[in-house]
Amino acid sequence: IMLSLSLSSLCLVSGYRGATLIFQQNYRFRLGGVVRLSRSTATFDDSLYVDGYEKRRALLDEALNTIGFDSNQLYNDTRLAGSAAVRTYRSFVLPKSRKALAMANQPQRATTVAAQIAFMTRETVANQSEWLRNRDRNLNTLDEMKRQPYELTIILDAIRSGENVGSIIRTAETAGAVRVLACGTTPFPPTPSVIKAACRSADYIACDHIPSAVDAVIQLQAKGVVVWALETTENAVSLHDIQVPKAPLAIVLGNELVGISPDVIQRCNQTVLIPTFGIKNSMNVAAAAAVTTFEIV
Repeated sequence: IMLSLSLSSLCLVSGYRGATLIFQQNYRFRLGGVVRLSRSTATFDDSLYVDGYEKRRALLDEALNTIGFDSNQLYNDTRLAGSAAVRTYRSFVLPKSRKALAMANQPQRATTVAAQIAFMTRETVANQSEWLRNRDRNLNTLDEMKRQPYELTIILDAIRSGENVGSIIRTAETAGAVRVLACGTTPFPPTPSVIKAACRSADYIACDHIPSAVDAVIQLQAKGVVVWALETTENAVSLHDIQVPKAPLAIVLGNELVGISPDVIQRCNQTVLIPTFGIKNSMNVAAAAAVTTFEIV
């Protein structure tokens, strides 16, 4: 026996007021399951398609609620109509294939999907908010600003984390620095972790590799560049108390665990530090780079 049901009728059958998210197309109801009228699921077992629907929906709603997201927003907020967040929710609750069903039934999958939905929702709403400036400038706009960047070079001495390097590159680009020098074992573009953390900023600033940080310092000083080491030493001067030189400047940042090599520090014109007021005497190298860079520029 096969009966055609309208959308409103099917919502009543489902007992779920948000069913318009899932049943946006015409379906046919028959004993044993729901069949979608599309070729993509024509070979999918009806019972597999429906079995577990309520459980998956409940799991996903619970996971969303855990991170402070009300699933009602997906179908009450007109800004989200047809959005990736809605499609992701629907795909989890009613997967289109055996593979998608197996993925949806994996442990912790609901938690992962919930985080994706929350981010997609935030992204969609932000993109529709004209007053929220979360988009990058284009090159033409940058030219119109006519701002001469401070001639700043950032030297990385054996930084271990590609994520930290990428974050520093992004900071350097946003500050208008001229280059980043990755020295020794420091990862550099096109290392995937660096590129990912840099969020495409590596395309707009020079990023070069030099085997030795000592050589990098010597080469820059020969060109008249003042070089500061950002390190916590006995003779370091607070970043807030030192005069930024008018000449080109370079900052050396060191390894996350052992800092800058003593040989490099000895070559620098000055050692500076960021004052701290807690138990720890230093911060993450990427955070330190951001504080120092914008203090200078």
